[in-house]
Amino acid sequence: MSVFNKRPQALLLLKKNALQVYSGHDFEVLELEFPVSVVANLQVLEPLRYQELIYEALSSSDLRSQTALLLLSDEIIFQENRSFSSPEQLDREVVQFLETLPLLPEEVATVRIETQGQLYIFATNKHLFMPVVAEFENQGWQIASVSPALFYGEFGSKEVLEEGEVKQTIKEYSTSAHIDFLHTEKRSFTPEPNQTMVRRGWIINLVLVLLCGAAFLGALWTIPTVRPRLVAFFARSSPSHVPTSNGASPSPSPSSIPLAGKEELTIQVLNGSGISGQAGKVKAALVTLGYSNIDTGNTSLTTTGSQVAFSTRVAETDRQAIVEGLQKLFSVVTPITDPQATKDVAITTSK
Repeated sequence: MSVFNKRPQALLLLKKNALQVYSGHDFEVLELEFPVSVVANLQVLEPLRYQELIYEALSSSDLRSQTALLLLSDEIIFQENRSFSSPEQLDREVVQFLETLPLLPEEVATVRIETQGQLYIFATNKHLFMPVVAEFENQGWQIASVSPALFYGEFGSKEVLEEGEVKQTIKEYSTSAHIDFLHTEKRSFTPEPNQTMVRRGWIINLVLVLLCGAAFLGALWTIPTVRPRLVAFFARSSPSHVPTSNGASPSPSPSSIPLAGKEELTIQVLNGSGISGQAGKVKAALVTLGYSNIDTGNTSLTTTGSQVAFSTRVAETDRQAIVEGLQKLFSVVTPITDPQATKDVAITTSK
């Protein structure tokens, strides 16, 4: 029987440093934590040990093989919302997004949704989820799909899921179309082991692969259970513009907006790490760079690495200075441009 025709009985939730397995049989829960020597900053540092840990945890458990849905938590997903007005601009937006990722080309798995001139694009490190798929399938399991968790609920802030949440997620899988990293990846290229890839050429190839699945993924926008989650996710996780039901007027082009000097820039630093004093530390670093109009605070938002959103008033020299300053404090810094920003620079920190 095809995996697509068989309803999952189990749910796997992959986080940045852990894998949780929720079995549908008697609701058994298995959790595997990965040491920082093996996985850190969305990178698998020891691939063989990573696979061994997954194999050992599963083989030593009493879980029976079954069909499972593998979800990727928000903290291991890169995402962005961009506008486009032509196929050529769409291709450029995809290329630009891929070039900002702190991943090697051969590590990237990407899926996207296009609707009403808006591009919703998601990426992750496939070396995080592919070994999970391989080890589970080697032990008789079937993985129905690998999807962002946001399409099924708010899992980012929860330590452990309740039985009702797991059952509801599995139920939604059986009634929805699926945005799936796994089968997109299987349709994608396989890198040559001893060949050095040219980055831009690889990106163009990936764009062509993504175009093949765009029509199917666009159908997700029409699904009542998916659309509000998609809009809410980008509203809380990315300052990029999200379309509204009554439409939005086009943003002024960057060239028509005067650039602000350092003393005029409004900066907001939100501590999303839970580590006391982190926002103040960032503020101190910015002050040494010559910025003074800085507000600090806390946020419960979960981000993939630290993010910095710039308004169109920020000069390129200031962007570079701020990003370089943040990179001295954080291993992953994702810069984006937000034409709708209320602050010139909005920084959200992470652990």
